[in-house]
Amino acid sequence: MKKPMEQLKEIMGIDEEQPAKKDLSKELKEVKRQIQNLLTVIKIIMVMAIIAFVVIILGGIGLAFEYAVSPSPELVEEFYILVKMAVTAAAVWYISYVCNSFCKDIDKSNTPFIPQVPKGLRKIAAALVIMFFISIAAEAVYSVITNTEFTLVADATLWASVCILLLLSSIFDYGCKLQKESDETL
Repeated sequence: MKKPMEQLKEIMGIDEEQPAKKDLSKELKEVKRQIQNLLTVIKIIMVMAIIAFVVIILGGIGLAFEYAVSPSPELVEEFYILVKMAVTAAAVWYISYVCNSFCKDIDKSNTPFIPQVPKGLRKIAAALVIMFFISIAAEAVYSVITNTEFTLVADATLWASVCILLLLSSIFDYGCKLQKESDETL
């Protein structure tokens, strides 16, 4: 009768003469390189979102001064557009920040099945929902100020994205549980 450790080594294909490798496999090195590339792109997006947000805020301040001098409906519409753009820029920055955070965690732990990933996916889904509701509020305020009709438009792409993110979050939660069980077994 074989000992449990011998059975485990046999199942895993590890011979006594061939010790388990401690260095990273070629595939894992490639994945880590891809994560590093993704982190670089995410940082670029974060910087661009900050720049866009600052430019939008400065434009909003300029519009506010212009509106104070000579109010007009066109300026109200431009300000409404700037508010929607500022919300979008802030959401892009936050989503990039969350992605940057859990990509760093994945890079450190050498596995995507860590609790930070599903939490991050849920945070991104929440950010999309909040962005949607802020945009609706901005549109409602705009319609009241300009005495125009308020129409509520549901964005199917947004809601599909939220559902997919929540589904992926559940999948990664399950993967985390399996990873934990696997780590406890070994």
